[in-house]
Amino acid sequence: MAILIPLAIPMAYKLGVSLSVIVAAVSSGGLFGDSSSPISDTTMLASTGAGGDHMDFFSCMLPYSLTVGIIAFITFIIAGHLASNLIIFVSIIVLMLIIYILHKISVRKYGLVKENQN
Repeated sequence: MAILIPLAIPMAYKLGVSLSVIVAAVSSGGLFGDSSSPISDTTMLASTGAGGDHMDFFSCMLPYSLTVGIIAFITFIIAGHLASNLIIFVSIIVLMLIIYILHKISVRKYGLVKENQN
């Protein structure tokens, strides 16, 4: 990510593209690559800190990373063509809705429903 920012900012200025969209695209691309890699330091530290198996943690997080990556990819293509930052706010709402649905599916699949403690 640190390597691409000095390349992306002059490119955005020269092409007349929104600077905020370019910086967001570079940042989200770097974070997506970090979170969707099984050999990433943050993935390994998070699984170790949680006391779980590394590959179980990675396979649990991958659907969420891919969902966010796909939505970000589509959002940046649309934002690049519309030259509007408004699409980013719309995509945040769509992302929150999809993550909520994925969470509900995951809870049903793995039986993580809270029982009454009465």
